[in-house]
Amino acid sequence: MKQYFERFEKEGFIKKGQVNDRKILQTPTNKISPVIQEFIELTTLTYKEITKHSGLSHFSSLSLGGSRFPCDGFECRMDRVQQLSHIVALYSDKVYIKNFLDDLLEHSNARLEVKLFDEDEFRLKFCEDLSLLLYLRLLIEKGLIVPYTSKEHICPQCLANDNYGKDADKRYAKEFQWIENEFLNKIVVYLQKDEYGNFEFLISGPEDLIVHSQVTVSLTGLPKNIKDSASILNKLEKFKRVKLTKNVIKKAEIVSTLTSREFSNIIPEFLSRKELGASFVTDSPLHIKILDSISNNKDIRMSNQLAEQYMTSLVPFIEGLSVDKILKLRSREEESFLMFRLAMQEAIKEYSKNLGRLTVKDAKTIHSDIIKPKLAVLDKRVKEASKDLLKSSYRTATAWIGAISFGYMSGMLTGDMIKMASCFGGMNVISNLLQNMMKESDSERKIVEDSMYFLWKLRKIKK
Repeated sequence: MKQYFERFEKEGFIKKGQVNDRKILQTPTNKISPVIQEFIELTTLTYKEITKHSGLSHFSSLSLGGSRFPCDGFECRMDRVQQLSHIVALYSDKVYIKNFLDDLLEHSNARLEVKLFDEDEFRLKFCEDLSLLLYLRLLIEKGLIVPYTSKEHICPQCLANDNYGKDADKRYAKEFQWIENEFLNKIVVYLQKDEYGNFEFLISGPEDLIVHSQVTVSLTGLPKNIKDSASILNKLEKFKRVKLTKNVIKKAEIVSTLTSREFSNIIPEFLSRKELGASFVTDSPLHIKILDSISNNKDIRMSNQLAEQYMTSLVPFIEGLSVDKILKLRSREEESFLMFRLAMQEAIKEYSKNLGRLTVKDAKTIHSDIIKPKLAVLDKRVKEASKDLLKSSYRTATAWIGAISFGYMSGMLTGDMIKMASCFGGMNVISNLLQNMMKESDSERKIVEDSMYFLWKLRKIKK
């Protein structure tokens, strides 16, 4: 996966692990585009070419994977990428994300005449995209995140029918119509001009439909029904802004475009289930609602509910914890990580089997009623085992090694232990003896084999 970044470094777009903004802003766009195209070719896969993995591999929604939809603001995109990185580090074996650099070369819209990037904006967007990729670099190079580009024509309705059985296409059409009506009845659209005199739509509505409750769409031209309306154009000229009626909104295909974009966002779910038998990961309740209606399957519904808001409710202390630290612990404590993940799955499944849908409130309840008490029991075990090991001032060499090993495992190394560790060849030698020492001590073995041991260690890193 390192080859993904080598060409960017060779061209000077990445320097010392950082985006070289100065170089990019001085480079003609016709010199940048071929480099982007090479990255697209490197990540281009047909869905048949994607190797099958376990159910703990996921396809990310476009939004959670850092794409420009539903918000192309850099801070918002970075926030979503950071959310995804925690999910990957703490839970998943592999997550496929759509290559968002592809959007730079495919930024036109078939229905609305969306404004194309000018050269300066193109370079700025490229800087932003590279920054997102660099944030994900460690996960990408470890193969935990896989950017992909697909050139295959995809029909969401056909995919739904393939994946969800009889009448799924009818449920799809019915849900599409329902979402269209939701947009039509709940959004407000103004036509206005920006400071440069360019046309734009200002669209507002509830946050479950419109991200941040408001979005501006810049246009290169007007839809035909608006262009032909002297009344609308006269009001725009007079008042600088005009509110569009529902009939105008519908005929301008604003509603159908917004709905199509939401359904495009869940294409990865259809593909993941068809090609990988994997799950879809999203941060949007609307996506879950759509999939609920199309799939008509409670098990599928529950498997699609992995999202950062649930993860941070289940494990609240992961917020602010670096991905690098989580991955290092995951590598060092691989068996404990797998036990923890299985315990998490079982806890969620047991709690939610009769609910049909997991909410943030439910996730918080799982933490307070299941996870937190288990961590408290493990805390007690560690303290009791620590007292047993430390209460004697006289030790044989074997006893000292056992005490130091336990201190290393539990994070309770004393000054005397560190001094003695140096006598035995340092902590690397001592840590290698840990596994053998655990066989001789039942209390320590029970600690290491506890399903919450990985999480307990993670909490200690956070502290």
